[in-house]
Amino acid sequence: MTIQIGNNAGNPTPYTPSITLNGSITSTSANNTIILKSTTGDITLNGNIGDTTKQFGTITISAGTTSGGAFNQTTGTIYGGAGSTAINIDGKGGATINNIICYSNPANAINIGTGGGTSATPSVTLNGTITATANNDTVTIKTSTGDININGNIGDTTHQFGTITIYASSVSGTGSFIQAPGTTITGGAGTVSINIDARGSATIDGVVSLNAASTINIGQTNAVANPPTSVTFTGNITGNAIGTNPPLVVSSNGGITENSGANLGTSLLPLGTIQMNAKVSGTGTFLLGNMQSKGSSGHINVGVSTKPGAITQQSGTVLTLVTDSSGNVINLNATGAIGTVSVPMRVSLAGTTNNSVSAASTSSGGIYIDSAGALRLNTTTTASGSINIGTVNIPTSLLVIGSVTGGSGAVTMVTSGVMTQSAGTISTTGGANISLTSEGASTLQTVNSAGTLTLFKNSSAATYTIGTFTITSAGTFTISPGVTVTAGATTFNISGDWTDNGIFNAGTSAVNLTGTNQAIHGNTTFYDLTKTVSTARTLTFDASSTQTISHTLTLAGAVGQNLSLRSSSPGTQWNINPQGTRPVSRVDVQDSVNTNVTPINPANSVDSGNTVNWFTAAYLAITGSASMTAGGSQIITIKAYDSYNSFIMSYVGDKSMTFSGARTSVNPVVSPTASDKTSTDINFGSPTTVTFVAGVGTSTMKLYKAETAAINVTDGTVTATGHTLSVTVSVGPKSKLLFVTQPLPAVTVGFTWRSFSIQITDFWGNQTTDTDSITISPSSGSFASGTLTKSAIAGLATFNDITYGSPATITVSGSSGSLTPTGASISIFVHGVINDARIKISNATLKILGGNRLRITQ
Repeated sequence: MTIQIGNNAGNPTPYTPSITLNGSITSTSANNTIILKSTTGDITLNGNIGDTTKQFGTITISAGTTSGGAFNQTTGTIYGGAGSTAINIDGKGGATINNIICYSNPANAINIGTGGGTSATPSVTLNGTITATANNDTVTIKTSTGDININGNIGDTTHQFGTITIYASSVSGTGSFIQAPGTTITGGAGTVSINIDARGSATIDGVVSLNAASTINIGQTNAVANPPTSVTFTGNITGNAIGTNPPLVVSSNGGITENSGANLGTSLLPLGTIQMNAKVSGTGTFLLGNMQSKGSSGHINVGVSTKPGAITQQSGTVLTLVTDSSGNVINLNATGAIGTVSVPMRVSLAGTTNNSVSAASTSSGGIYIDSAGALRLNTTTTASGSINIGTVNIPTSLLVIGSVTGGSGAVTMVTSGVMTQSAGTISTTGGANISLTSEGASTLQTVNSAGTLTLFKNSSAATYTIGTFTITSAGTFTISPGVTVTAGATTFNISGDWTDNGIFNAGTSAVNLTGTNQAIHGNTTFYDLTKTVSTARTLTFDASSTQTISHTLTLAGAVGQNLSLRSSSPGTQWNINPQGTRPVSRVDVQDSVNTNVTPINPANSVDSGNTVNWFTAAYLAITGSASMTAGGSQIITIKAYDSYNSFIMSYVGDKSMTFSGARTSVNPVVSPTASDKTSTDINFGSPTTVTFVAGVGTSTMKLYKAETAAINVTDGTVTATGHTLSVTVSVGPKSKLLFVTQPLPAVTVGFTWRSFSIQITDFWGNQTTDTDSITISPSSGSFASGTLTKSAIAGLATFNDITYGSPATITVSGSSGSLTPTGASISIFVHGVINDARIKISNATLKILGGNRLRITQ
């Protein structure tokens, strides 16, 4: 059954000037058809045609078939497509669409302005949505001279149309295609395409293709002889999913612009090949697989505004920059930073005056294809011509002729061949990093990284040779495994860490560590190594690593601001071998071994322990208690100091020490001692082995003589002279009596003896100050007269009035209470009164006559 309004087949000259539907037209059968046709006026729909239960088959709406009228769908929905038919809408005065739903049959089509009943529809506006319930329905929207305005969605993520074809101003005029922000055209359910064309400009907000085999064509279909004057992307153009990427083909007579916030592809919905057949500029993001620029006017200009965009590739994809003899131009970021550029050919960077591609000239064009077929990314010494570059992947070789800057973006250059920097500077600003990857024999010149600088190898080993140039890194400078750096008279200014995981051939280079707290990782042989600071800083070395300096080692702090040299693992030593001069001063060293035979002896420095062969001792110093008691002991400490009076902890191991400065005791006679490393007491003056740990040795000293002693020590080279220990040894408690002076060995009966003295002493014979009474007595008989008991004065009693009354041989002893007596004195011969004898000489015979004393006088 067919419903015909304004299309009476029985009327040879039908004439219905206008039609208005205020209600709904419905059907109880799925295949009924409906025709609405006006001749000169409008068709206005304020209600539904069909419903969700029963939809019409073919729906044909033609407004103003003779002249004038427009189709206006202000409200309601057109439900159709139940049969193998179509929804056809035309309006000679234009067409405004609210909602259309195409149901069920995959062969259905929605045709708007295609001329089904009207030769030309000047403009089409979609204010609602056009959707489908099957995946292969098609949509065609066509205008003759005017614009197409899309203010709603075409398709959705649940059911998408197959082919979507949109022609704006397909016959004549300057009509544009305008897609409002926030709207989406979703298609690609079949192996078909999304085609958008316009004789004027085309503004694209959102297009989604959900079939990897489909293509998004913008300004590229056969139905349009000339592409749009310009194409602007304001939203996202996306594909299916990672690994299934439909291509995008874009053409225009003018330029193609991607606005800020717009994306060609997203991380989850990337595009495959993007083919640009016109000049492209943009501030958004190109997230893509393969990118091509071809055709006589092909020109890619990404990120030329103050907010640059980026080209970012998906893993495993390649960006192909195709030029030909027709003069194609490719600009990559005249003022901004790009992402990853992978070029399947040789690339060189050379100084020129602008950023363009020219196959015909090597003197113009920041990027061009030279006569040998090499892609050259060019820079210049003028600000207008610099190229800010992100990652360049080169499968053969990379030649850097001019300066390359990443600006505040990172610079990453990767080649499967050699990298040759023959002029210019590779640099970044704003803390951005630089990484360079190559293989084989590469050459570098000046590199200035505002962040880290890392040298990598590709599949095989890489050697970077540097001549008389400067390498600067504000962050860590890293020589990666498999990389050899061969320096000449190169200056390395490194503000971060030095990391050597490869091979560094120093040549005659100078490595200046210019940062604050830094570290040296790995084992390196330097020519010159320098770090000087004015504020206290720390330089850390990998534990167990070895740093060799063949020429000059310069390490210096400032007054009160030492440069600390530390191990990455406290307690585990790091090694250093300074083979040349070593101006080292005001450092604080810990956990280090100087493997060179000559000590470093840094001036005005501190040994914080566990160091070997850094410092030599200039003198020893003994410390301990300033007083002790005779016969007592104390632990004394011996420390080593350098000539700057700094304690040095590197004075370690067993040292043969000789002690001096104290005397032996009187009674008994005992020498002062100092213990050795086995705790054996060794007499002063004899070699004594003392073990020093971190510059400190200890010994137990025993002194017996009451005196003030200056204890000295020597290892045979250095002594404690000037730094001795002054010890006052005091007398011990009273213990015994000792003769100070003995009586004469011969005395006369009745005569007074010469005076003799007895003292009170401690155990070691040191006189005390006690005042005990001392009594003397003979070994036999008794004294005839004298004071036999006297009180000692300051420990000393003197007997000066003793007589003995009869001839005898005796000894004398002294006693005092519980004190040990003196014991017997010397033998004393007491003889009688003396008579002088006479000498008679007769007949050569000498005789002594009488008397008991012979006195011979002159």
